[in-house]
Parts: sequence; structure tokens; C-alpha cells
Amino acid sequence: MIGSDRRWRNCQGFYKLSALMLLPWIVHVISQHSQGIMFSTYRIGTVTGEEHNMRLPNRGVPDARAASNTRDQTNMDPLRFWDVRSLSEIERRAAADACDEVVLGLFQRLGYQWPVPSEQQKTDNALVFSKIEEWADRELKSCDLDAKTVKRLVDFGVACGCMFYPHGSVEIKFLMSQMTVLATALDDKPNHHDIVHHTERYLSHDYGENDAATPAKTLLRLYAEGVNEMAAYFEADDGLTASLIRASLETYLLGWLLEARVHGMRVASDNDGPQASPTFADWVRGKSGIGDAYVLAIFKPNKETKIGMDRWLSCVTDLQCYTGYFNDVMSLRKEILEGDAGNYMNIKTRIRHLSGEQGTTRADKKFCIRDMLNETVAEVEQAAKRIDALIKHAIPEKLHLWHGYRHGYILWHLSMPRYQLENVARDLRGVE
Repeated sequence: MIGSDRRWRNCQGFYKLSALMLLPWIVHVISQHSQGIMFSTYRIGTVTGEEHNMRLPNRGVPDARAASNTRDQTNMDPLRFWDVRSLSEIERRAAADACDEVVLGLFQRLGYQWPVPSEQQKTDNALVFSKIEEWADRELKSCDLDAKTVKRLVDFGVACGCMFYPHGSVEIKFLMSQMTVLATALDDKPNHHDIVHHTERYLSHDYGENDAATPAKTLLRLYAEGVNEMAAYFEADDGLTASLIRASLETYLLGWLLEARVHGMRVASDNDGPQASPTFADWVRGKSGIGDAYVLAIFKPNKETKIGMDRWLSCVTDLQCYTGYFNDVMSLRKEILEGDAGNYMNIKTRIRHLSGEQGTTRADKKFCIRDMLNETVAEVEQAAKRIDALIKHAIPEKLHLWHGYRHGYILWHLSMPRYQLENVARDLRGVE
């Protein structure tokens, strides 16, 4: 019995020693196997090819410019795709979360300050809302817009007019709110045949007063009246400014006609055939923004103030750049979630990828949406810095107007449900 116990203890010692010797190998095998199980759970089953064979991380890369430089991290980046249409729902959600991280980092680097309106501003804003609501109730009834749509347009437009121009008078806030309501109403129906037809006639000056009144014609008439009111606000001060305003607002109509025409068009082929020029997306986008009208309004908060355009005109392109590219970055989240491929960021990414242009964030160096996002974020930051420097030097008394627009533009995007940035707004308040 004693001998048997001794033999059993010797066997136990042998088994323990063997297990200790095999432990590193066992851990390695289990680790590799569990990794395969974990990642296969999130493996994309509906998309074929290496292009979209991604692994999903817990969070996105905080800084777009600091995207991964290593192969493993790059392969896990949910923003390494080049065609949003091929993403599954789980991939779109992961990519949207990564966009949130980029946006939050951009706000922090821009030194964003959450605006706090004064009591006078609150009073003015309430008056603007009341006036726009009354105007909309009177004028938009015959535009084939239901009450829910009108309320949404009013909320959207007034938020724009009041947040972009916190130091502006009731008059300029009203005018900008009104134009935003009308521009958005038109933009919401880009493929509506009647709207397109009447807009084409309006721009070609073939618009007879005796034509039968239709909802589309009424909407175009209101838009034309708004353009005239905007031009009149600036005309007494600076005729060139008024002309730029008018041209900008009419070019906007041309731009969304182009977008309606391009919608569904194969500007980027899914084969080895010739691709459209990357600048095609810039050309369409340049027509569809109302950049001049919105940025010129920054520097004329009331009719009595001289706009002084000659002193800051050289930064107008940076002001447009900040306005346009910032909106592109803010819109990317909702565009990804909706699978919307017909916008500037996604069109340009597809063209550049299919043309063989190299990027810097994927292991295979193929151009992807992360590369496009990196470039756009950098453009926004550089434009903001250049504007700050020029206005401080050339026209420092208007610096507060620019800062009001800069921070208000951010607040507007955070506040509007259409951009789906609630998580960013919450995180931003948490880091103040």
C-alpha cells in the first residue's frame, strides 16, 4: 500500500511537471483559437473580396490624422472601406462610431467653446422664431408641405439663422433663417419633376408670370423674393457684396439641379475602365453650397455696420472652405448609416480608389474613406487657423463675429437631429 502511494505520488509529480512544460504551448493554442472565434463572429459574410474583409474594433481612432501606421491596426479600422454601399449594417455602425471619435478630436483641437447666449440674444431669437413661424404659416401653405414638414423646416432654419449669427440683428437672423427654410424645402425634393422643371425655367429666365400657380412655382417665387430681400440688405452698403449674394443663392439652385442629374449616375465605374476626374466631385459640390451668402453675412450683423469686405476679402475662400468641408465631416456619420453614396466624400473616395490612387492608412495603400476624412479634417483646421490670423491682423474689431459663426456653426450641427451627433455632444460636454 505504501509502495502504491509512492508510485502514485511519483506519477502526480510527473504529470504536474509535464503540464507546466506544456502550459506555454496550450496558452498559445487557446489564444489563437479564441481570437479566430472572436473575429469570425464579426466577419463580414455578405461582402466578398479582401477590400471589405474588415475586423471591427471596440472604438474608432480618436484623431483622423493619427490613423494607424501598423498593419494589424489598419486592418481593423472600420473606416478602411471605399464604397459605403457594400457595408453591412454592423459595419456601418462601427464606421459611424469611428466618425464620432474623429469629430470629437476635431472640436477639441479647434478649441470649441459651447456658446451661452445672452438674455438679449435669447429675446431676439424668440422674436425671430415667432416671425419665421408666422411667415411660414402664411406663405408655405400653398407649397404642398404638411404641417409637420413646415415645423421641421422652421426649426431647422431658425436654428441656423440664430446660431450662425449670435451677434446679428433680428433682421439678418430672419433673412438667413428664411433662406435656409426655402433652400432646405427645395433640397428635400431634388428628384421632384415639377420642382426641377420650374427651377430650370427660373434659371433660364423663361418664367412667365401667367403660368398656372403650382406648389413648385410658389416655392420658387418665395425663393426669388428671398434672394431680392437678401441683396437689398447688402446693396446700400456694397453693391459688389449684394451681387455676390445674389449669384451665390442662384448658383445653389444650379448646384442641386446638378446633384439631381448626377444622382444614380455612374461617376465611378466598378471595373477597370476610365474613371471620372477626382475634381468632378469638387465641381458639383462647389455649385451646391451657399458659401458666399452665409460667410458674407457674418460681417454685416446689422444694416448700420459697414461690411468692410476689402479688408478681409482675401480669406473668403478659407471661409468657404471651413463652411463646406466642416459640413462634409459632420455629415459623414449620417451618410454612412444611410448608405448614401451620392455625396462629395463618398463620390470622391470611390473615384480616387478606382483610379488607383494610393492612400496612407490601409496596409495595401489603396485609397479609402479614412484617407478622405484625414484630408478634409486637415483642410478645416488649416482654414480656421488662417482665418483667425488674417482677421486678427486686418480687422480685429470683427473677430468676435467670426468666432460667433465658428462656434455657432459647430453648435448647429450638434443640435440638429439630421446629423445624429448626440453622442458627440454628450462627450463634448463631458470634456469641457
